[in-house]
Amino acid sequence: MTSTVNGIRLIIGLLLLTTSASYTRKHREVHTQQVIPTTHAPSLGSLAALSQDPHARSICNLKLLHFRTDCLSQARTTLESVLQGPIDYIPHNTFRVFACEAELKSISEVLPGLLWYDTYERHQKVEATLLQKINPQSDEEVSLTVLTHMDQSLLTRWSASPKLKGVRKIKQVNAGKYLLWLGMDHMADVIHVLREQPLVKYVHRTSSFRPQNVRATSLLQSSSLGPHPVWDRNLTGKGQLCHVGDTGLDFDSCFFRDDDERVELYPSSNPNHRKIFSYVESVDSYGVGDHTDPRSAHGTHVSGSVAGQSLNPDHAKFNGMAYEAKLVFTDLSHTQNLMLPPDFDLYFRPAWDMGTRISSNSWGSQEVTRAYIDTDQETDLFAYNNQDFLIVLAAGNTGAQGLLSPGSSKNALSVGSSYNTEGRGPGGREDVVGFSALGPTYDGRIKPEVIAPGNNIWSAASDGLQGS
Repeated sequence: MTSTVNGIRLIIGLLLLTTSASYTRKHREVHTQQVIPTTHAPSLGSLAALSQDPHARSICNLKLLHFRTDCLSQARTTLESVLQGPIDYIPHNTFRVFACEAELKSISEVLPGLLWYDTYERHQKVEATLLQKINPQSDEEVSLTVLTHMDQSLLTRWSASPKLKGVRKIKQVNAGKYLLWLGMDHMADVIHVLREQPLVKYVHRTSSFRPQNVRATSLLQSSSLGPHPVWDRNLTGKGQLCHVGDTGLDFDSCFFRDDDERVELYPSSNPNHRKIFSYVESVDSYGVGDHTDPRSAHGTHVSGSVAGQSLNPDHAKFNGMAYEAKLVFTDLSHTQNLMLPPDFDLYFRPAWDMGTRISSNSWGSQEVTRAYIDTDQETDLFAYNNQDFLIVLAAGNTGAQGLLSPGSSKNALSVGSSYNTEGRGPGGREDVVGFSALGPTYDGRIKPEVIAPGNNIWSAASDGLQGS
Protein backbone atom coordinates (compact mmCIF):
# COMPACT_ATOMS: atom_id res chain seq x y z
CA MET A 1 0.00 0.00 0.00
CA THR A 2 1.29 3.46 -0.90
CA SER A 3 0.30 6.42 1.23
CA THR A 4 1.86 9.27 3.15
CA VAL A 5 -0.15 8.18 6.17
CA ASN A 6 1.71 4.88 6.41
CA GLY A 7 4.60 6.80 7.91
CA ILE A 8 2.40 7.64 10.88
CA ARG A 9 2.19 4.08 12.13
CA LEU A 10 5.95 3.77 12.15
CA ILE A 11 6.40 7.03 14.02
CA ILE A 12 3.64 6.00 16.45
CA GLY A 13 5.33 2.67 16.99
CA LEU A 14 8.66 4.31 17.68
CA LEU A 15 7.04 6.62 20.23
CA LEU A 16 5.30 3.69 21.91
CA LEU A 17 8.64 2.01 22.48
CA THR A 18 9.26 4.52 25.26
CA THR A 19 7.15 5.09 28.34
CA SER A 20 6.25 8.69 27.64
CA ALA A 21 5.96 11.19 24.83
CA SER A 22 6.33 14.95 24.91
CA TYR A 23 5.99 17.80 22.47
CA THR A 24 6.28 21.55 22.34
CA ARG A 25 4.11 24.28 20.92
CA LYS A 26 5.64 26.77 18.56
CA HIS A 27 4.67 30.42 18.31
CA ARG A 28 6.07 32.88 15.83
CA GLU A 29 6.28 36.66 16.09
CA VAL A 30 4.67 38.69 13.29
CA HIS A 31 4.78 42.38 12.43
CA THR A 32 2.47 44.65 14.37
CA GLN A 33 -0.25 46.64 12.65
CA GLN A 34 -1.81 48.92 15.23
CA VAL A 35 0.02 49.92 18.41
CA ILE A 36 -2.17 50.45 21.45
CA PRO A 37 -1.77 53.90 23.03
CA THR A 38 -0.70 53.93 26.66
CA THR A 39 -3.51 54.84 29.04
CA HIS A 40 -4.11 54.72 32.76
CA ALA A 41 -4.36 51.05 33.73
CA PRO A 42 -7.75 50.11 35.22
CA SER A 43 -8.18 47.42 37.83
CA LEU A 44 -9.30 43.94 36.84
CA GLY A 45 -12.35 44.44 39.01
CA SER A 46 -13.50 47.49 37.05
CA LEU A 47 -13.04 45.66 33.76
CA ALA A 48 -15.02 42.67 35.00
CA ALA A 49 -17.83 44.99 36.07
CA LEU A 50 -17.79 46.66 32.67
CA SER A 51 -18.12 43.29 30.92
CA GLN A 52 -21.32 42.64 32.91
CA ASP A 53 -22.95 45.97 31.95
CA PRO A 54 -25.96 45.13 29.69
CA HIS A 55 -25.75 48.45 27.82
CA ALA A 56 -22.02 48.03 27.20
CA ARG A 57 -22.53 44.44 26.02
CA SER A 58 -25.14 45.56 23.49
CA ILE A 59 -22.50 47.39 21.44
CA CYS A 60 -19.84 44.67 21.64
CA ASN A 61 -18.53 42.56 18.79
CA LEU A 62 -15.71 40.17 17.99
CA LYS A 63 -12.18 41.54 18.24
CA LEU A 64 -8.68 40.29 17.46
CA LEU A 65 -5.90 40.98 19.99
CA HIS A 66 -2.28 40.31 19.06
CA PHE A 67 0.45 39.74 21.68
CA ARG A 68 4.15 39.19 22.10
CA THR A 69 5.02 35.49 22.22
CA ASP A 70 6.33 35.56 25.78
CA CYS A 71 3.09 37.07 27.13
CA LEU A 72 0.50 34.69 25.66
CA SER A 73 -0.12 32.58 28.76
CA GLN A 74 -0.49 35.55 31.10
CA ALA A 75 -2.66 37.38 28.56
CA ARG A 76 -5.07 34.44 28.28
CA THR A 77 -5.41 34.23 32.06
CA THR A 78 -6.18 37.94 32.29
CA LEU A 79 -8.68 37.87 29.43
CA GLU A 80 -10.51 34.92 30.96
CA SER A 81 -10.85 36.83 34.22
CA VAL A 82 -12.46 39.94 32.71
CA LEU A 83 -14.37 38.86 29.61
CA GLN A 84 -17.39 36.63 29.10
CA GLY A 85 -17.29 33.56 26.88
CA PRO A 86 -14.46 31.63 25.25
CA ILE A 87 -11.05 33.07 24.40
CA ASP A 88 -10.07 31.61 21.01
CA TYR A 89 -6.43 31.29 19.99
CA ILE A 90 -5.66 31.93 16.31
CA PRO A 91 -2.13 31.41 14.94
CA HIS A 92 0.02 33.39 15.38
CA ASN A 93 -0.09 34.95 18.84
CA THR A 94 -3.65 36.23 18.46
CA PHE A 95 -6.81 35.82 20.54
CA ARG A 96 -10.35 36.29 19.26
CA VAL A 97 -12.68 37.65 21.94
CA PHE A 98 -16.15 39.13 22.25
CA ALA A 99 -15.67 42.58 23.75
CA CYS A 100 -16.83 46.18 23.51
CA GLU A 101 -14.69 49.15 22.56
CA ALA A 102 -14.77 50.59 26.08
CA GLU A 103 -13.23 47.41 27.47
CA LEU A 104 -10.44 47.38 24.91
CA LYS A 105 -9.59 51.04 25.36
CA SER A 106 -9.18 50.41 29.07
CA ILE A 107 -7.27 47.18 28.84
CA SER A 108 -3.95 48.16 27.24
CA GLU A 109 -1.78 48.27 30.36
CA VAL A 110 -3.56 45.42 32.12
CA LEU A 111 -2.65 43.06 29.29
CA PRO A 112 1.13 42.68 29.08
CA GLY A 113 2.58 42.40 25.60
CA LEU A 114 -0.52 43.60 23.72
CA LEU A 115 0.75 44.91 20.38
CA TRP A 116 -2.47 45.71 18.55
CA TYR A 117 -6.17 45.02 18.41
CA ASP A 118 -8.75 45.39 15.69
CA THR A 119 -12.32 44.49 14.79
CA TYR A 120 -12.89 40.99 13.42
CA GLU A 121 -14.23 41.94 9.98
CA ARG A 122 -17.11 40.32 8.10
CA HIS A 123 -14.94 38.94 5.30
CA GLN A 124 -12.80 37.14 7.90
CA LYS A 125 -15.82 35.14 9.03
CA VAL A 126 -16.20 33.11 5.82
CA GLU A 127 -13.92 30.47 4.31
CA ALA A 128 -11.98 32.27 1.59
CA THR A 129 -12.96 29.97 -1.30
CA LEU A 130 -16.48 29.12 -0.15
CA LEU A 131 -18.36 31.62 -2.32
CA GLN A 132 -16.29 30.62 -5.36
CA LYS A 133 -17.61 27.05 -5.11
CA ILE A 134 -21.29 27.98 -5.27
CA ASN A 135 -23.40 26.95 -8.25
CA PRO A 136 -26.54 29.11 -7.92
CA GLN A 137 -28.39 26.88 -10.40
CA SER A 138 -27.98 23.76 -8.25
CA ASP A 139 -30.30 22.71 -5.43
CA GLU A 140 -27.78 20.10 -4.22
CA GLU A 141 -27.91 19.89 -0.43
CA VAL A 142 -24.77 21.08 1.29
CA SER A 143 -23.80 21.40 4.94
CA LEU A 144 -22.23 24.47 6.53
CA THR A 145 -20.42 24.55 9.86
CA VAL A 146 -21.03 27.77 11.78
CA LEU A 147 -18.87 28.64 14.78
CA THR A 148 -20.35 31.21 17.15
CA HIS A 149 -19.74 32.98 20.42
CA MET A 150 -21.63 31.01 23.05
CA ASP A 151 -25.33 31.88 23.03
CA GLN A 152 -27.90 29.21 23.86
CA SER A 153 -30.73 31.18 22.22
CA LEU A 154 -29.22 31.27 18.73
CA LEU A 155 -30.83 28.02 17.60
CA THR A 156 -34.32 29.29 18.44
CA ARG A 157 -33.76 32.66 16.80
CA TRP A 158 -32.20 31.22 13.65
CA SER A 159 -34.90 28.59 13.23
CA ALA A 160 -37.55 31.33 13.24
CA SER A 161 -35.65 33.84 11.09
CA PRO A 162 -37.20 34.56 7.66
CA LYS A 163 -33.74 35.62 6.46
CA LEU A 164 -32.61 31.99 6.79
CA LYS A 165 -35.60 30.49 5.00
CA GLY A 166 -33.28 28.60 2.64
CA VAL A 167 -31.99 26.51 5.55
CA ARG A 168 -33.64 23.08 5.65
CA LYS A 169 -32.26 21.89 8.98
CA ILE A 170 -30.23 23.31 11.88
CA LYS A 171 -28.42 21.17 14.45
CA GLN A 172 -26.64 22.51 17.51
CA VAL A 173 -23.46 20.49 18.17
CA ASN A 174 -22.44 22.39 21.30
CA ALA A 175 -22.77 25.89 22.76
CA GLY A 176 -20.61 27.40 20.02
CA LYS A 177 -21.04 25.18 16.96
CA TYR A 178 -23.96 24.66 14.57
CA LEU A 179 -24.51 22.57 11.44
CA LEU A 180 -26.82 23.97 8.75
CA TRP A 181 -28.20 22.00 5.79
CA LEU A 182 -29.43 23.97 2.78
CA GLY A 183 -29.69 23.93 -0.98
CA MET A 184 -26.69 25.34 -2.83
CA ASP A 185 -29.00 27.79 -4.61
CA HIS A 186 -29.62 29.49 -1.24
CA MET A 187 -26.03 29.36 0.02
CA ALA A 188 -24.90 32.85 -1.06
CA ASP A 189 -27.88 34.50 0.66
CA VAL A 190 -27.45 32.48 3.85
CA ILE A 191 -23.72 33.23 4.04
CA HIS A 192 -24.44 36.94 3.60
CA VAL A 193 -26.86 36.85 6.54
CA LEU A 194 -24.53 34.83 8.76
CA ARG A 195 -21.49 37.04 8.34
CA GLU A 196 -23.54 40.06 9.42
CA GLN A 197 -24.32 38.41 12.77
CA PRO A 198 -22.16 39.84 15.61
CA LEU A 199 -21.88 36.45 17.33
CA VAL A 200 -20.78 34.46 14.26
CA LYS A 201 -17.07 33.64 14.27
CA TYR A 202 -16.57 31.52 11.16
CA VAL A 203 -18.52 29.77 8.39
CA HIS A 204 -17.14 26.98 6.22
CA ARG A 205 -18.39 23.98 4.33
CA THR A 206 -18.60 21.04 6.72
CA SER A 207 -15.47 18.90 6.42
CA SER A 208 -15.63 15.29 5.29
CA PHE A 209 -12.76 12.89 5.85
CA ARG A 210 -11.10 9.94 4.11
CA PRO A 211 -8.28 7.51 4.86
CA GLN A 212 -5.16 8.64 3.26
CA ASN A 213 6.51 -3.61 7.19
CA VAL A 214 9.32 -5.63 6.53
CA ARG A 215 11.64 -2.87 5.33
CA ALA A 216 10.08 0.01 7.20
CA THR A 217 10.63 -1.24 10.76
CA SER A 218 14.34 -1.76 10.18
CA LEU A 219 14.82 1.46 8.19
CA LEU A 220 13.22 3.51 10.94
CA GLN A 221 15.32 1.87 13.64
CA SER A 222 18.70 1.79 11.90
CA SER A 223 18.49 3.49 8.45
CA SER A 224 19.44 0.19 6.83
CA LEU A 225 17.75 -3.10 6.01
CA GLY A 226 17.80 -5.96 8.48
CA PRO A 227 18.93 -4.66 11.89
CA HIS A 228 16.39 -3.82 14.63
CA PRO A 229 18.54 -2.23 17.34
CA VAL A 230 15.52 -0.80 19.17
CA TRP A 231 13.81 -4.19 19.41
CA ASP A 232 17.14 -5.76 20.37
CA ARG A 233 17.05 -3.60 23.51
CA ASN A 234 13.62 -5.03 24.42
CA LEU A 235 11.83 -1.80 23.46
CA THR A 236 8.78 -3.38 21.85
CA GLY A 237 5.86 -1.32 23.18
CA LYS A 238 5.15 -3.72 26.02
CA GLY A 239 2.85 -2.19 28.64
CA GLN A 240 1.75 0.63 26.31
CA LEU A 241 -1.73 1.54 25.05
CA CYS A 242 -2.24 3.28 21.71
CA HIS A 243 -5.40 4.75 20.21
CA VAL A 244 -6.14 4.24 16.51
CA GLY A 245 -9.23 5.55 14.71
CA ASP A 246 -10.04 4.36 11.19
CA THR A 247 -12.37 2.32 8.95
CA GLY A 248 -12.51 -0.64 11.33
CA LEU A 249 -10.34 -3.48 12.63
CA ASP A 250 -10.44 -7.14 11.61
CA PHE A 251 -9.75 -8.36 15.14
CA ASP A 252 -9.81 -12.04 14.19
CA SER A 253 -6.80 -11.46 11.92
CA CYS A 254 -3.74 -13.42 13.08
CA PHE A 255 -2.12 -10.08 13.92
CA PHE A 256 -4.80 -9.27 16.54
CA ARG A 257 -6.69 -12.50 17.35
CA ASP A 258 -6.82 -13.94 20.84
CA ASP A 259 -8.62 -17.30 20.96
CA ASP A 260 -8.88 -17.22 24.76
CA GLU A 261 -10.18 -13.68 25.32
CA ARG A 262 -13.10 -11.74 23.86
CA VAL A 263 -12.99 -8.22 22.44
CA GLU A 264 -14.95 -5.84 24.66
CA LEU A 265 -16.90 -2.91 23.23
CA TYR A 266 -16.48 0.52 24.85
CA PRO A 267 -17.10 1.50 27.63
CA SER A 268 -16.09 -2.03 28.67
CA SER A 269 -12.51 -3.19 28.28
CA ASN A 270 -10.50 -6.40 28.50
CA PRO A 271 -6.94 -5.85 29.72
CA ASN A 272 -6.27 -9.58 29.28
CA HIS A 273 -6.83 -9.58 25.52
CA ARG A 274 -3.58 -10.08 23.65
CA LYS A 275 -3.95 -6.99 21.44
CA ILE A 276 -7.28 -5.14 21.84
CA PHE A 277 -7.96 -3.37 25.13
CA SER A 278 -11.29 -1.89 23.97
CA TYR A 279 -13.20 -1.33 20.72
CA VAL A 280 -15.31 1.81 20.19
CA GLU A 281 -17.83 0.79 17.55
CA SER A 282 -19.27 3.19 14.99
CA VAL A 283 -22.99 3.95 15.07
CA ASP A 284 -24.86 4.96 11.92
CA SER A 285 -27.79 7.38 11.65
CA TYR A 286 -30.20 4.53 12.45
CA GLY A 287 -28.39 3.63 15.67
CA VAL A 288 -26.94 0.41 14.24
CA GLY A 289 -23.48 -0.39 15.58
CA ASP A 290 -20.59 -1.78 13.55
CA HIS A 291 -17.30 -3.33 14.60
CA THR A 292 -15.93 -4.80 11.38
CA ASP A 293 -13.51 -3.71 8.69
CA PRO A 294 -14.29 -4.08 4.96
CA ARG A 295 -12.10 -6.34 2.86
CA SER A 296 -8.57 -4.93 2.37
CA ALA A 297 -9.64 -1.74 4.15
CA HIS A 298 -7.47 0.91 5.71
CA GLY A 299 -8.02 0.39 9.45
CA THR A 300 -6.60 -3.12 9.78
CA HIS A 301 -3.60 -2.17 7.65
CA VAL A 302 -2.59 0.86 9.70
CA SER A 303 -3.25 -0.90 13.03
CA GLY A 304 -0.93 -3.68 11.92
CA SER A 305 1.82 -1.15 11.24
CA VAL A 306 1.41 0.28 14.74
CA ALA A 307 1.03 -2.79 16.92
CA GLY A 308 0.25 -5.92 14.89
CA GLN A 309 1.84 -9.13 16.19
CA SER A 310 1.33 -12.31 14.16
CA LEU A 311 0.50 -15.60 15.87
CA ASN A 312 2.62 -17.27 13.19
CA PRO A 313 6.34 -16.93 14.05
CA ASP A 314 7.16 -17.13 10.34
CA HIS A 315 5.31 -13.85 9.85
CA ALA A 316 7.07 -11.99 12.67
CA LYS A 317 8.97 -9.93 10.10
CA PHE A 318 5.63 -8.27 9.25
CA ASN A 319 4.92 -7.20 12.84
CA GLY A 320 4.22 -3.58 13.66
CA MET A 321 6.77 -1.20 15.10
CA ALA A 322 5.44 -1.53 18.68
CA TYR A 323 4.26 -5.12 18.32
CA GLU A 324 3.76 -5.73 22.05
CA ALA A 325 1.56 -2.65 22.57
CA LYS A 326 -2.23 -2.94 22.86
CA LEU A 327 -4.91 -0.92 21.07
CA VAL A 328 -7.96 1.12 21.91
CA PHE A 329 -9.60 1.23 18.48
CA THR A 330 -12.31 3.66 17.33
CA ASP A 331 -14.36 2.45 14.37
CA LEU A 332 -15.20 5.48 12.24
CA SER A 333 -17.08 3.92 9.36
CA HIS A 334 -19.26 1.19 7.89
CA THR A 335 -17.45 1.77 4.58
CA GLN A 336 -14.26 3.40 3.35
CA ASN A 337 -15.81 6.84 4.01
CA LEU A 338 -15.16 8.09 7.53
CA MET A 339 -17.84 9.47 9.85
CA LEU A 340 -16.25 11.48 12.63
CA PRO A 341 -18.22 13.01 15.51
CA PRO A 342 -19.21 16.65 14.94
CA ASP A 343 -17.11 17.61 17.98
CA PHE A 344 -13.62 16.05 18.12
CA ASP A 345 -13.73 15.94 21.92
CA LEU A 346 -16.24 13.09 21.48
CA TYR A 347 -13.68 11.27 19.34
CA PHE A 348 -10.59 11.62 21.56
CA ARG A 349 -12.31 11.45 24.96
CA PRO A 350 -13.07 7.69 25.11
CA ALA A 351 -9.44 6.87 24.27
CA TRP A 352 -8.24 9.27 26.95
CA ASP A 353 -10.63 7.80 29.51
CA MET A 354 -9.30 4.31 28.71
CA GLY A 355 -5.77 5.43 29.57
CA THR A 356 -4.19 5.95 26.15
CA ARG A 357 -1.80 8.86 25.82
CA ILE A 358 -0.97 8.61 22.12
CA SER A 359 -3.41 8.66 19.21
CA SER A 360 -2.71 7.60 15.60
CA ASN A 361 -4.93 9.17 12.93
CA SER A 362 -4.24 8.21 9.33
CA TRP A 363 -6.90 10.36 7.69
CA GLY A 364 -7.62 13.94 6.76
CA SER A 365 -10.10 16.30 5.16
CA GLN A 366 -11.20 15.77 1.57
CA GLU A 367 -9.71 19.11 0.53
CA VAL A 368 -6.66 21.19 1.40
CA THR A 369 -7.63 23.87 3.92
CA ARG A 370 -6.48 27.47 3.73
CA ALA A 371 -7.75 28.49 7.15
CA TYR A 372 -7.68 27.47 10.80
CA ILE A 373 -11.01 25.63 10.85
CA ASP A 374 -13.01 23.94 13.61
CA THR A 375 -11.35 20.53 13.24
CA ASP A 376 -7.91 22.10 13.74
CA GLN A 377 -9.15 24.14 16.68
CA GLU A 378 -10.86 21.20 18.40
CA THR A 379 -7.75 19.03 17.97
CA ASP A 380 -5.59 21.77 19.45
CA LEU A 381 -8.02 22.37 22.30
CA PHE A 382 -8.04 18.71 23.34
CA ALA A 383 -4.24 18.57 23.20
CA TYR A 384 -3.99 21.82 25.18
CA ASN A 385 -6.36 20.59 27.89
CA ASN A 386 -4.69 17.14 28.04
CA GLN A 387 -1.04 17.94 27.64
CA ASP A 388 0.28 14.40 28.07
CA PHE A 389 -1.89 13.18 25.15
CA LEU A 390 0.06 13.18 21.87
CA ILE A 391 -2.08 13.35 18.72
CA VAL A 392 -0.31 12.15 15.56
CA LEU A 393 -1.91 13.01 12.20
CA ALA A 394 -1.42 12.44 8.50
CA ALA A 395 -0.06 15.39 6.57
CA GLY A 396 -2.01 14.15 3.53
CA ASN A 397 -1.48 12.73 0.05
CA THR A 398 -1.83 16.10 -1.67
CA GLY A 399 1.79 16.92 -2.52
CA ALA A 400 2.56 20.57 -3.14
CA GLN A 401 -1.11 21.56 -2.80
CA GLY A 402 -0.66 21.70 0.97
CA LEU A 403 -1.75 19.98 4.17
CA LEU A 404 -5.11 18.55 5.13
CA SER A 405 -7.05 19.29 8.31
CA PRO A 406 -6.49 18.45 11.11
CA GLY A 407 -2.91 17.68 10.06
CA SER A 408 -2.35 21.43 9.92
CA SER A 409 -3.32 21.88 13.58
CA LYS A 410 -0.85 23.54 15.92
CA ASN A 411 -0.56 21.16 18.88
CA ALA A 412 -0.41 17.82 17.04
CA LEU A 413 2.47 16.01 15.35
CA SER A 414 2.07 15.81 11.56
CA VAL A 415 3.81 13.06 9.60
CA GLY A 416 4.80 12.98 5.93
CA SER A 417 6.11 10.13 3.79
CA SER A 418 9.59 9.10 2.69
CA TYR A 419 10.55 6.28 0.34
CA ASN A 420 10.74 2.78 1.81
CA THR A 421 14.20 2.03 0.39
CA GLU A 422 17.70 1.76 1.80
CA GLY A 423 19.65 3.96 -0.62
CA ARG A 424 20.24 7.69 -0.48
CA GLY A 425 19.53 10.34 -3.10
CA PRO A 426 16.39 10.63 -5.26
CA GLY A 427 13.97 7.86 -4.36
CA GLY A 428 16.04 6.96 -1.29
CA ARG A 429 15.14 6.77 2.37
CA GLU A 430 15.82 10.48 2.93
CA ASP A 431 13.71 11.65 -0.02
CA VAL A 432 10.11 12.83 0.37
CA VAL A 433 7.63 10.88 -1.77
CA GLY A 434 5.99 13.06 -4.41
CA PHE A 435 2.46 12.57 -3.10
CA SER A 436 3.35 13.52 0.50
CA ALA A 437 1.75 16.83 1.50
CA LEU A 438 4.22 19.67 1.83
CA GLY A 439 4.15 22.62 4.19
CA PRO A 440 4.26 25.20 5.41
CA THR A 441 0.71 25.77 6.63
CA TYR A 442 -1.35 28.61 5.18
CA ASP A 443 -0.10 30.89 7.99
CA GLY A 444 3.58 29.93 7.69
CA ARG A 445 4.02 27.28 10.40
CA ILE A 446 6.46 24.45 9.65
CA LYS A 447 4.57 21.23 8.89
CA PRO A 448 4.91 18.29 8.74
CA GLU A 449 7.40 17.92 11.59
CA VAL A 450 8.69 14.46 10.63
CA ILE A 451 8.65 11.96 7.77
CA ALA A 452 8.84 8.16 7.83
CA PRO A 453 8.65 5.33 5.25
CA GLY A 454 5.21 5.53 3.66
CA ASN A 455 5.18 3.64 0.37
CA ASN A 456 5.28 -0.09 -0.41
CA ILE A 457 4.36 -0.99 3.18
CA TRP A 458 3.50 -4.60 4.03
CA SER A 459 1.07 -4.97 6.91
CA ALA A 460 -2.04 -6.78 8.16
CA ALA A 461 -4.99 -7.09 5.76
CA SER A 462 -8.69 -7.48 6.50
CA ASP A 463 -10.69 -10.26 4.84
CA GLY A 464 -13.95 -8.41 5.53
CA LEU A 465 -15.40 -11.36 7.48
CA GLN A 466 -15.93 -12.09 11.15
CA GLY A 467 -14.84 -15.40 12.58
CA SER A 468 -12.37 -16.19 9.82
